[in-house]
Parts: sequence; structure tokens; C-alpha cells
Amino acid sequence: DPYFDAATYISIDGDGNVDLEEAYFQTRSLPYGLRVKGGKFLSDFGYINRQHPHQWDFVDQNLPYLNLLGDHGLQDTGVQITWLPELPVYTLIGAEALQGNQEVFGATVSDTEQQELNLGKTNNGPRLFTAFAKLAPELGQKHALQFGVSYAHATQQQAVQTHAHEGEAETDADAEAHEADHADDDGHDHGDGVTEELHETGLAGNADLWGVDVVYKYDGNGADGQGDFQFQAEYLRSIQDMSVRASAQPEQIGSGRTYTTDGLYAQATYGFLPRWKAGVRYDVLGLTNEVTGGERASFGSSDRWTADITWSLSEFSQLRAQYAYNDILVGENDDGGEARERFGAFYLQFLMSLGSHGSHQF
Repeated sequence: DPYFDAATYISIDGDGNVDLEEAYFQTRSLPYGLRVKGGKFLSDFGYINRQHPHQWDFVDQNLPYLNLLGDHGLQDTGVQITWLPELPVYTLIGAEALQGNQEVFGATVSDTEQQELNLGKTNNGPRLFTAFAKLAPELGQKHALQFGVSYAHATQQQAVQTHAHEGEAETDADAEAHEADHADDDGHDHGDGVTEELHETGLAGNADLWGVDVVYKYDGNGADGQGDFQFQAEYLRSIQDMSVRASAQPEQIGSGRTYTTDGLYAQATYGFLPRWKAGVRYDVLGLTNEVTGGERASFGSSDRWTADITWSLSEFSQLRAQYAYNDILVGENDDGGEARERFGAFYLQFLMSLGSHGSHQF
């Protein structure tokens, strides 16, 4: 069409699940470097967010994206406008208004929990807004460099936290009466007359996400990618400004909670043979991992080292072997210290793309 492009991307994972990743239209002839996109699409927030899984250089998503944005990143229905001004240096500026149906950033809870915990109904219309800018100075024929800065704001963030509370020891008669009175309550009896009851705290508020990214590419001019080198890194920082809407402790209702979490990843790949490339990645979540406001707490970080080798059998299929060493924070020990899981993971992945599609973006 002389005025619009349109595309649909459908993925099928190893379990046979079919997912509509993108289905959008995009203008191609607006004046002054303007372009409008509408439909369901991957946001241009950050760098790796707009890439489909078959474009990743590793089997899995990095830790900051996985934990702050979810498996699919910012993938939503809405509208995007970008401006590419005529400047000596490549500069792209854009903004998006999205519905806000997210699994992590800007996520809301079920209708039942919203009513029970006084969190309010899910708002209609756009609830998630982004702004981004890309800058790429000219470095010559074999080199390419791009800097990016991104911001996202979710107008409705909801969360439910479950807390365990231990009651005091009871006599046998008290324990029997307690059990009869609370037969339908959630709770756990330790066997010594001390009961542990579960209470839910409902929180609602807004969320902000900041990101910076840098990508460098070198064209080795070898056959089928031999000698090519790429380095990319991103830093994300999430700030959720929440207030307590429901709690087993009435004095906490209305108090504020600010949850701050950040993370980064850095990765590099090198084409050591035609159609063969090796990659290494380091990612960390929780350089800052704290709660402030009416409740104050600080937690440790999780990190991971990953290495892989990818063989591109053709333009449409890849075979990849990957190993990762993980050091993951999973909670607290009984004595209040950090509970961690340290383990290795090996992956063997085969990817196949079907159907023609345009060239991948930078």
C-alpha cells in the first residue's frame, strides 16, 4: 500500500502455545519525518524490548527485563508516534499511549481482589505512557553506535502481598476453641499451640521506569558474519509509588510505600567463523532493591553469567547451545539472612522462522 505498512507476527513455543506477538499498521508517507503506528506491538522503550525472541542472542531474556517488565516486555495495544528530524546526526524521538495490560509493570489484579482490598476498578483507556529518544553519530562505514534513553509511566499499579503472623501460644482448650472458631480461615498450626495466620495487604499507586541503552556494532566484512562484533548494554530503574489500601493492621491504611529496584545487563557477540558466533552476557537485578516509606527494608541482588555458541544453518534457522551460572536471591532464611540458590543451567535451542519479513532494525 502506498500509505501504510501492516504486519502480523505469530509465535509457537516449545509447549505448542500460540501467541499473537504483534499485529499493527504503520504509516509510510507522512511529512516532516513523522510516522504513526497503531495496533498491538512491542514498545520502542529501551533496545531489546522491541526484538522478538528469535532475534535474541541468547536463549532467555536478561534478568532486569524479565523481572521488571515480564516475559514479553512492554507488549501492548495502543498508538505510537515518532519523529525523525532532518539533522546531521540520526535522531529519533517518539512517544506511545498503551492500554496498560501488563504482567509486571503497571499490572492490575483480579476484579475480586480489587473489590475485596479496596484497590479500585481497572481504568478504561490508556494507562501506560512511554517516551524515548535514539541518537546515532556517524562513525564510518564499518562502525555503528547508538545511544538511547527511555521513560515509561503507569497510572495504575496494583499489588497484593501476603503476610504470615504468628499468634501467642495457647492452652489445649484455647487451641480447640480457636480451631473451631476459625475452621474456614487461612492459617497454620505449628503443633505447639502457636498459630500462623495469613493476611493480605492491598497496595495501589503509580509506577515509573527509566532506561538507558548503548549499542555498538562492527562489520568485520567476512563471509556470513565472520569477524562481526556487537556490544550492547542497558540499565533499568523501576520506582513504584504505592499506598496501602487494605491491611490487617488498620493503622497502616493510607501509609505510603515506595519500591525501588534496578538492574543492568551487558553482552557481546563475535562471529568467529562463517555462520558461527559466540556470546557472553552478565546481568544483575537489584543493585538497588529497597522499600521506603511507612515500611523500610533492603534486599540483596541476583546475578548471572551466560555463554553461548550459535550456528546459523540458514537465514531462517539457528541451533544454539548455552550455559549459565546463576546466583539468585530467593528470600530470607529462618535466622533472617539471605536465602540464595546457586546453580548452573544448560540449554539446547533450535529456532525456525517461517514466512518473509523485512530486515531487522538496528
